Amino acid sequence: MVKTHLEEWIEAEYSKRGISSLEDLQTENLVNFFNIVLKDTETRSTSISDGEFSVIFINLFKSKYEQRYDLFHELGHVLKHHGDQRRLPLMMKQYLEGQAHTFCLFAAMPYEFMRPLLKSNMLPAEIAEYLVLPVDIVKQRMEQLSRNYRSDIVQSKASEYKGSLKSRSYNPSQWTRETWKIMNQLKNQTGQEVINHVGLLRRD
Repeated sequence: MVKTHLEEWIEAEYSKRGISSLEDLQTENLVNFFNIVLKDTETRSTSISDGEFSVIFINLFKSKYEQRYDLFHELGHVLKHHGDQRRLPLMMKQYLEGQAHTFCLFAAMPYEFMRPLLKSNMLPAEIAEYLVLPVDIVKQRMEQLSRNYRSDIVQSKASEYKGSLKSRSYNPSQWTRETWKIMNQLKNQTGQEVINHVGLLRRD
């Protein structure tokens, strides 16, 4: 699988903190792992950070699924965006919001953590319930992961097939009569013996 720089960065940060499964991504664990204070608010979810101390405010009127999305979204701002974003131009704000959304997809549902679910027959709604995330967010990430998962399977099968072809090509015990005929002609022309799958010719 070809991973983005952001995915690799998130995986590295998780590895530093011993985060190795979906179970480790519980809210209580995340705030402890990343040294974040979590607060309720009656206004929109937001965050503040000075690089050393961070507070994430989560709108208490949202559903638990939306709140969890907001947690990962704001975590993206805390970890990847620095400075006061309120005074930025609108286009830059929109760009950073897009980055935080992508961060949420990758951080809440890392590929390696999600592989068992990709192999299962669980529906997106069931996975959303399990992860406590909005269904539309889970569907978006599952589409990305499914493409990568299928690509990994195809590459694996292609590698196995190539290995099988190579084994058959260079192993005399699996040669056809026609192959032996050609190799004997080669032997007569070169005066060298055909040996095994390690090499075509014996070199004395």
